Amino acid sequence: MRLLVSLAFLVGTSSLSYAKVPYNELDALRRKTIVVRSAMDNPNQPWVKKCVSADKRTMAGSRLALATDNAAADWKKNTATKGDLLEITEKIKMCEARGSCSVYEVYLGAVQIPADLTEMAVGLRSELEKKLEAMTSSSYQNALAEIKQPCVLLKSLTKGPR
Repeated sequence: MRLLVSLAFLVGTSSLSYAKVPYNELDALRRKTIVVRSAMDNPNQPWVKKCVSADKRTMAGSRLALATDNAAADWKKNTATKGDLLEITEKIKMCEARGSCSVYEVYLGAVQIPADLTEMAVGLRSELEKKLEAMTSSSYQNALAEIKQPCVLLKSLTKGPR
């Protein structure tokens, strides 16, 4: 009987995936966002001029949007826990300097939020909106300083089918 109950529980909960925040995925998307935003907002920078043409920058922007949509689709399969939201709260405090606010906004908009955590998630989204409104092209430019080989990353967004 215990085995049957355990099996029923596993089958009933197997479609839910309780999130452990996918920081590697978030960081990869953050890096792409910083590089593309810096290139699009400041196309006259020497590294951008040497790296890709204007049409390639546009392509990189489209590919970034596609990567963001694909990540959001994956994250919709997950359900955030209170621990996840607490971790994200700490990350949001630094998101302007790191250029990651938009990535956290996408994550929080995609991941499923249990009813008992809705109020907390709404507060986080509100905080992110305020930070995103305050961000400028120089915010991304400052965050670019920590990205190694931005040209390589930008070019990777323009190569091959995605």
